[in-house]
Amino acid sequence: MDEHVNYLDFRSIVIYNIKTDISLSQILELFTWVDIESYTYVDNIARINFFSYYFLYKAYENLKQKDLGFLGDICIKFLKTKELEKSVYYSYLCGGTRGIFITQIEEDDEQKLIKYANEYGSVEQIKYFKDRKTIYVIYEEYCTAVQFLNFLLNSPIYFSKKCGFVKQQKDEEHNLNEILHSGQRTVYIGNLQSEIDVKDILDQIKIGMLHNIKIIRDKKIGFITFLDCITAKIFLDHCEEYPLVIKGHKLKIMWGKITTISLSVVLAIFKGSTRGLKIHKALDKEELAAYGEIEHYEVAENTTVFYFSIVDAMQAYSEINKKNVMVDYIEDRCDGDALEKYILGLKVFQEL
Repeated sequence: MDEHVNYLDFRSIVIYNIKTDISLSQILELFTWVDIESYTYVDNIARINFFSYYFLYKAYENLKQKDLGFLGDICIKFLKTKELEKSVYYSYLCGGTRGIFITQIEEDDEQKLIKYANEYGSVEQIKYFKDRKTIYVIYEEYCTAVQFLNFLLNSPIYFSKKCGFVKQQKDEEHNLNEILHSGQRTVYIGNLQSEIDVKDILDQIKIGMLHNIKIIRDKKIGFITFLDCITAKIFLDHCEEYPLVIKGHKLKIMWGKITTISLSVVLAIFKGSTRGLKIHKALDKEELAAYGEIEHYEVAENTTVFYFSIVDAMQAYSEINKKNVMVDYIEDRCDGDALEKYILGLKVFQEL
């Protein structure tokens, strides 16, 4: 690849000239430890789409170590692919997968559910575990899986059933998965003196979307929970190398407790939810504070507000909508390109 190419535009691998007797499962087994966003396998050509260039790079590095002779006289290319919407990407980083599980499914209901599943898109695999009364549905595309899960959660037929994403595969041999699936997305902040407010802290964080911020003033500590574990790790590593100093005070940065993002929040993020709202009307801060603690507030003809928690922003969005006031989610002001900068620090890969 040319040194002037923007590598971030690439997130797909295409394998040409695959032997006719090679099955889809054999292709997918090459990437079992890294999550695939979508794929196609037609006319001896496999196209594997990853969630970003970062995952493409990691998958390719692993692929180079494998003996691929069994595939035939193949040719591997990297394909420029439309960047995923941030809402889709972050929902994946929060725990979304191409796999859906549904429990408490009787044998008589199996075929009906399989019919619904196939109506939503191309299915890679469906398994029914009779002893557990559980069905697993794996789709070829991530977005299709999310849409089917939304259907299940909003269908009266399945209100009494438990459903969710099949857990992402964790492989201890690969550092990427160990970080991504660790649940370590919360960072502890110590030595928060009284003159340091939340705005001072968040002005230093232009690294990635946040789930919530919590400040405990009497203990002079706080917690910041990122939406994804990789960004949290990058932030922690950065603070170890370049200590965070605010108003002359060096803050203590270390891991907090493991945090899981709830299914309802993952699905809301997929639809575009953030901590920030733009309200197409001037509203008082006191009125908006009824929904949760406010981190940032501006008002003119419209109102811009950021809550400490994405959950509070979701509640505010819902309640304001009920009043027939136009409201939109806006980009988290803490979002940034830290992951992209980290990616560009990686060495440029060579073709096989």
